[in-house]
Amino acid sequence: MNLPIFTAVQHDTEQNDRAKLEQHCFKLLNQYGHLIFLLDSTLNPSIFDDVVNALAKKNIAYIPLAIKKDMVTSDLFLICIDDHKVFEQVKDDLLQNLIRNKDIANDSYFVHGFGTTKIESLEELRDQIRNKLVVSDQGRKILFRWYDPRVLIYLNDILEGNNLLSLLDSFDVWHFLHPTGFYSIQSNVERTQVKKKPLHALNKMQSIALDLVELSNSVFQQLNDFNEVDASQLHPLEIHKTLLQAHKHYGLENNLDLVTYGLYGQIIHQDFMAHSLVTNILYEHCVQGELSFTVAMDYLDSELYLVIQKDLNV
Repeated sequence: MNLPIFTAVQHDTEQNDRAKLEQHCFKLLNQYGHLIFLLDSTLNPSIFDDVVNALAKKNIAYIPLAIKKDMVTSDLFLICIDDHKVFEQVKDDLLQNLIRNKDIANDSYFVHGFGTTKIESLEELRDQIRNKLVVSDQGRKILFRWYDPRVLIYLNDILEGNNLLSLLDSFDVWHFLHPTGFYSIQSNVERTQVKKKPLHALNKMQSIALDLVELSNSVFQQLNDFNEVDASQLHPLEIHKTLLQAHKHYGLENNLDLVTYGLYGQIIHQDFMAHSLVTNILYEHCVQGELSFTVAMDYLDSELYLVIQKDLNV
């Protein structure tokens, strides 16, 4: 993709994050007169009860995730804050749950992001987002969670720029938090001149790449538990590229084998498959012994990891 749609800025500490986030929210509220948050209570239906109770009904818009588009409520919903006093009431809940997204081990993304919108009506914004949630994937309809930071970080590399801009076109400014940084998406002259193209269907390569997102996230989380790995140096996009390589060049399709490949690619070396110690073991146990890739790699002594790293880094 020629034009990255969003960029990441690292913050140093959680306390610094909280202060900067709060300051940033007030700045947007002062500049645009409103703040939009996209909330997801799927894993805890009551987590935002206090937030919802502090808002007028007109400031809440539920986004149906099922076929029944006339449902009254949903676990995914937008809130619009257009009053400083209201933000003071709800900011602790919102920012506390947003900051949780920085934790690699966290699986509960209750706040997907925040920003401002160019759409006058919250209901219209809801409808625009809802209409972008379903795409055709190799002839079948799927729910496309593009708004989730754990998916969104990969989309610069998976989708065409005009498709991604179309997904985000409803927002003037959008920010989200991920263990790898604070991401910003903002309108500018260069991007507004790009002809946006709604995403209705995924091609085969996009489908494969999206299927590997969940596995990439799993590898990213699991690597956090390995002493040999510096978690601050982990890059999910590189893990994703490694899994694409495993699928395209080595024909790995089993989820366990792909995750195993991703782990070895980060712990040993991204080109570990090129080393003779690895190829000999795989030939003996996969080709001749008909074992799975995961089982065969268990025969690689961990003491040889440094040998392989040293050889491949020459």
